[in-house]
Amino acid sequence: MGCTNITAREIRLFAILALVAGIVFDYLFYEKAIGISYPLFVVVFYCLFWVASRRRISFQIDFGWFLFIPIFLLSAAFALHSNPVLLALNSVLIPLLLLLQTTLLVYRYEWSSVRSIVRFLGKLFRQIFGNTPKIFLELISLARVAERIAPEKRKTLKHIFIGLIISAPLLVIVIALLAEADTVFQNFVADIVKPLEFIGSIPFAEHVGVIGIITVLLFGYLAVVLKAKVEEVSAPAEGDTGGWDTTIVVTVLVMVNAVYTLFCGIQFTYLFGGEEVIRSIPDYTYAEYARRGFSELIVVT
Repeated sequence: MGCTNITAREIRLFAILALVAGIVFDYLFYEKAIGISYPLFVVVFYCLFWVASRRRISFQIDFGWFLFIPIFLLSAAFALHSNPVLLALNSVLIPLLLLLQTTLLVYRYEWSSVRSIVRFLGKLFRQIFGNTPKIFLELISLARVAERIAPEKRKTLKHIFIGLIISAPLLVIVIALLAEADTVFQNFVADIVKPLEFIGSIPFAEHVGVIGIITVLLFGYLAVVLKAKVEEVSAPAEGDTGGWDTTIVVTVLVMVNAVYTLFCGIQFTYLFGGEEVIRSIPDYTYAEYARRGFSELIVVT
């Protein structure tokens, strides 16, 4: 069962609701201990979801509605307990349950077998990543900017945007590992990030950042989950392998290889710069730097 396309009015509504939720999140959580604020924000999230999806869902006694019980019990644990391990598990489990519940409420589907469930979730995952750029392009088109972009270029830009989204967490992990292992690379990354440190000194900059991140996440979630059409899940059509688009894969590989190339460039610069250059690095010898540089690259790869 699919959902109707989102109108321009609904996109504006989603943006406003997400902004309000972002402000509430900042007020409840920023530099505050998590307690009663967690179940309160869960209520705010449900209100936001209900306003956005009230025309798309109907009340039927099924598994999706019963998920209200464990979600509220787990969120209430933040106000009743202080066990850090329990709270950490709940902080991960509750968002997953919310995503599962809202998906079940929007998409009525017969969960007949494990294989059909895997196919459904795989298709939903691909469409979420595939429709996220479309939502933002539609939002931009409200300002009559995207009208100048040809359909073919919009499709390519969408795939590049998806590749950037996928590569972002990979780059964070790779850069963190390389920076932790290599002092020179760590200093290089620190020099790049250093000009951004002044942002933290700007009044309300941190609040604006928190509100902005939550707003973007919730807006994308609402628009994608309520727009993505997950129709009857069956065997893949002939010629449809369900794989990644070439542009997406190339974008991810280009971003990751760019970091590797930069790391290798720094390694070779210091490796062939002579022993005098290596002596400028505390607690390193020429042989040790050469050995560790090669080992770090192999391990991260």
